[in-house]
Amino acid sequence: MPWYLTEYRVGNSRYGDYIWARGLKDADRVCARRNIGEHVRGEMNKGKTRHYVRTSVLLRKRRLPTNMLHSLSHLCYLALASKAVTLNAVLGDEGLLHLFGHHLEFGHRKGIDVEDDRVLTLCKVRRLARVAEGIERRIPGYLARP
Repeated sequence: MPWYLTEYRVGNSRYGDYIWARGLKDADRVCARRNIGEHVRGEMNKGKTRHYVRTSVLLRKRRLPTNMLHSLSHLCYLALASKAVTLNAVLGDEGLLHLFGHHLEFGHRKGIDVEDDRVLTLCKVRRLARVAEGIERRIPGYLARP
C-alpha cells in the first residue's frame, strides 16, 4: 500500500502528515475519517517515508522525553479527532499522556534531568509503548505496522 502526504490547517498555519492507504480514493476516505480537515497532497516517495517513525517505536528506542512529548501529543490529537479513542485513553489515570507524565515525574524524583534518556530507561517503557501501539492501530491511516 502506498503512503500519502496530507495537509491540514490550524488557524493560518499549515501542517502535514503521512497516511497509509490502498489508493487515492481510500486516502481521501481516511482523511475524512481522521476529522482534522485534512486533504491529500500526493503520493509519497518511499525513500522519504523511512524517516517517519511510529510513536511506539520512538518509545522503545527511548528517545529524549522532549522529543517524545511532541510525538505523543500528535498521536493523541489524531486519535481524539478521529474518535479512535476516548479522552480517558489519553488523559485518564491509565491514559497515554498521563502515564508519560508519571515517567517524567519518576525521573525527576530520582534526580535525573528530563533531557537525559535514562528517564525512560528507568521507567516501564514497554507499557508506554504497548499503550501507544494500541492507540496507533485505531487511527485511520496511521502508518504501516512496524
